[in-house]
Amino acid sequence: MTPEPRPPAGWYADPSNPGGQRYWDGTAWTANAAAGGMAGVPSARTEPLAIWSLVLSILGFACGLSAIGGIICGHLALGAIKRNGTGGKGLAIAGLVIGYLFVAAFVAVVLLVFLGRSTT
Repeated sequence: MTPEPRPPAGWYADPSNPGGQRYWDGTAWTANAAAGGMAGVPSARTEPLAIWSLVLSILGFACGLSAIGGIICGHLALGAIKRNGTGGKGLAIAGLVIGYLFVAAFVAVVLLVFLGRSTT
């Protein structure tokens, strides 16, 4: 008869401490124990202004003035992230970059149109 397979090494419910966890090395229980179970890593809350920054900047392609709102929200979001330690810095920066690029392209087109009309 073959022996019953053992579970792989890892953290399991502690048989001697309900609610706790103990490390199983693959052959036996070790002295490593966690009294209240293993705590998960808390996730950082994403700053809502960072999300709005990206959304408004992308909407700038449909209605141009929303890109300005995206730029404003992006700067406000970066300040809030620095103050509060919330997440979303990448979203805020992406919103700023897209917003500024859109506004720069819009200004360039307006200048080209204006300069094109003034030379003829």
